[in-house]
Amino acid sequence: MASERCAGCFGTGKIDGMSCTFCAGTGSIWVPDKTNYSSNTGYRKSSYTKGSSWLDNAFEDNLAELTFLGVFGFIIYKSWESSETNWYITIAIGLIAGFVAYKLLKGPLRPLGTLLKYVFYIGLIGLAIYGIYQVVVLF
Repeated sequence: MASERCAGCFGTGKIDGMSCTFCAGTGSIWVPDKTNYSSNTGYRKSSYTKGSSWLDNAFEDNLAELTFLGVFGFIIYKSWESSETNWYITIAIGLIAGFVAYKLLKGPLRPLGTLLKYVFYIGLIGLAIYGIYQVVVLF
């Protein structure tokens, strides 16, 4: 949830010398969908009208989501390859392991995701430099 300036007291916390009843005198209120006043259209930015994009999320969050899918898929693949367990046990183990990996990368291992982000960006820059070098050498 986002914090927004109280519309009842205009962020002052007081109405006619008394504490504002909307925000309890704090000057800000919690809102589920923060209104974007800076847009030209004036429409609310809501998750119901437009879904969130991967470009809107942090790299670490996207990495955690991909890790969930990767761990889940890897466990499903390896377990169905041996086929000694029932299918529902395999799916349950994959979901639990993927969820644990997701929570770890969203929480205590987030600095590892940040480190991987910088390694990824440095690799992209290196790849671009190598591509430019190859084009210059070939011509």
